[in-house]
Amino acid sequence: RSVLALTHEWQERMRTERGAGWVYAADELYLLAGGDLPDPAQYDDFPQYENGIGLASAFVEEFERTLREAGAAGRADKHHALTVVTGTLFAPVLRGLLDANGLAQIGVLAVENRLFGGNVSVAGLLGGGDIAEAVATDGAEGTYLVPEVVVNSDGLLLDDVPAHTLGERSGGDVRLVGSDGAALARA
Repeated sequence: RSVLALTHEWQERMRTERGAGWVYAADELYLLAGGDLPDPAQYDDFPQYENGIGLASAFVEEFERTLREAGAAGRADKHHALTVVTGTLFAPVLRGLLDANGLAQIGVLAVENRLFGGNVSVAGLLGGGDIAEAVATDGAEGTYLVPEVVVNSDGLLLDDVPAHTLGERSGGDVRLVGSDGAALARA
């Protein structure tokens, strides 16, 4: 929290001097501190997006905008179990986002990263073995949506598990979906 406070002080100073925040805290700092994510406008067109700075705020904004545009809030199929798979760090944000948008019936499965250890908690670094085990342990009922960021261009996860085998390995209906908020809202 003290790092975030210092970052915000620098941002105010830079906005006065340069017209842009210039200094941005990583999403993990906000999530670990339990604070609110900044409004997307605070990221000044996301100059550090590829470095994971502002991804969470952009995700929330895209998700909510897509639901509004589609008029889909609260329309998830109540007769088919749907669960979104993510890392442990983003799971509380995702749970809150679904609840706030009338989608409380959709589950969130926070997968612990055993491949790299507990300090690695983002979805993009999950291994196929960890995802398959978590889905199986969860009961493998309904459909599990896994963000495609876990798969490389060869169709493999970080532990060389082929993405197309996740369903077979877990005993569940596992589907890859886009990793941004709009893609998840559409799914």
